[in-house]
Amino acid sequence: MLRSSGLISEETYKRLTRKTPLTDDELSAFVSRQLTETQQSTKAVAHILEQLYPKPKTEIVYVKAALAHAFRQSNDMLKCREVNDLHHAKDAYLNIVVGNAYNVKVTHNKVNFIKGLQNNDKGYTVNPENFSATIYPARGRLRTV
Repeated sequence: MLRSSGLISEETYKRLTRKTPLTDDELSAFVSRQLTETQQSTKAVAHILEQLYPKPKTEIVYVKAALAHAFRQSNDMLKCREVNDLHHAKDAYLNIVVGNAYNVKVTHNKVNFIKGLQNNDKGYTVNPENFSATIYPARGRLRTV
C-alpha cells in the first residue's frame, strides 16, 4: 500500500521485507542516518526555543552527553534502565546542572579558563572524563573550582 502509493521507495520496501540479516555496512549507515536525524531535530528544537524565549533573558546551553556521563561515573551514580524510566529525569537534571557549570566556568569565562589551562593552578581540563571532577569533585576529593 505505501509502496504503490509512492510513500516509500522500492529500495525501502525491499529493506523492510527482506529475509537476510543486515550487513555491518548497512547497520553503520543506519546508525549514521539516525544520528544525523537526531542532530537536525535538536537544532530545530533549539531554534523553536530561541523564538519562544529570546535573549537576553534566556540562553540555550548545549551540553555534551560525555560531561553528564563523566559526572555520573565520578560520583558513583548508578543508572538502571530496567526498573523504570526515572533515569531520563535524572539525566535531564544532570545535563542542566553540569551544563550550567560548564557554561559558567568555560563559556562565560574563557580568559580565566585558558589561563587556568596554561597555569593548571585550578585543575582545569578540557578532557570530558576529568571535567566533572574539576567542577564537582567526587567524594573525598579536594574541590578545585
